[in-house]
Amino acid sequence: VHGSAVSICVENVLDGRPCGQFGSQPLQFFPQNDGFAALVGIDAFTEPGLFTLRLEGSGSRPWRPFEQPIQVGDANYSLQQIVVPEEQNALLDPAIRQNEDEFLDTFYNSSTEPRQWEGLFTSPVPDAIITAPYGDARSYNGGPVEIYHTGVDFAGTVGTPILAPANGTVVFNGLLELRGN
Repeated sequence: VHGSAVSICVENVLDGRPCGQFGSQPLQFFPQNDGFAALVGIDAFTEPGLFTLRLEGSGSRPWRPFEQPIQVGDANYSLQQIVVPEEQNALLDPAIRQNEDEFLDTFYNSSTEPRQWEGLFTSPVPDAIITAPYGDARSYNGGPVEIYHTGVDFAGTVGTPILAPANGTVVFNGLLELRGN
């Protein structure tokens, strides 16, 4: 469904490394078990419909290209009406989000080798109440939907331990104007 992430796993009897695309997005594969895997995000603003998955590869011999249509469905996200106090209205400037997105893209789009995590992801706050799920459409101060929630918000009190969701390497730790710490 739109707004989700998909794992694409490839195993082949030929040597070499896969490459490919999902729709217009290039796939970056990393070694996993006896093959390779790639993660691809499907933007929440993506219109549901058919998208082409194209895989190929190269090694001592080229791999035969593989194509398959993949249906992307509608996630039917709910709408969050968020009131931003007047003293924080400057945070609604699209340039702030764009600057943070561009900064974070340096981490999101960095090399996938070696993979920076291992194991399954778990909740960083066990047994917590989710106050804002991933993917909900957001309207600020009654305006149009221009963003979908790209995180998960958990309820907690000061001092609640926040756990790493998987074994891995922290690639950024800092304060962002819009997204916080």
